[in-house]
Amino acid sequence: MACRVQWLVVAVAAVATFPCQAAAQSGTLGLSIGYPTSLGVVWQPFALVAIRPEFTFELFDADSTSVSRLGTSRFSTDTRLVGVGLSALFLVYREETLSVYVSPRYIHRRGKTIVAQDVPADVFVGGSDDRKIQGHTITGSLGARYGLGARFAVFGELGVDHSREDTTDPTTESRISRTGIRSGAGVVVYLF
Repeated sequence: MACRVQWLVVAVAAVATFPCQAAAQSGTLGLSIGYPTSLGVVWQPFALVAIRPEFTFELFDADSTSVSRLGTSRFSTDTRLVGVGLSALFLVYREETLSVYVSPRYIHRRGKTIVAQDVPADVFVGGSDDRKIQGHTITGSLGARYGLGARFAVFGELGVDHSREDTTDPTTESRISRTGIRSGAGVVVYLF
């Protein structure tokens, strides 16, 4: 995973330093890399509106061990989620290299969790279980983008986030809804 991140940083640096005649103009298409975990394209067809389609991914795992009179139980989960999303950026203020915008955002996610259990035979049946996850997130944010040159900018966003995830396995279904504050930051490298 660390190797992939290094290659991504090298690719962004190469694009940012590659000379191009369009560098003298304001950027209308760029590569956006955000934290947490998003990779997208920023397209600005109009002076006051930009569109940002993006790809998101999440990988996480958890392990737990419990000891009781009946024996030792171990549980582990491995979760992988991928999503596609779309944001619209509406410019509300601009002064030289600083832009302030509001942004509605929608993301649809899918993935699965693999649960492995190792428990005493007389308590539960051990084994593994696959759970499918599907969900979406709706966000409203206030953001600011600051240009550090003709082809490079940084941005930050803060807003309210509502998400829902439906999880199904062979025997059960569950739904989790969350509402909270979302923040994000990233960089934009303008291609032309």
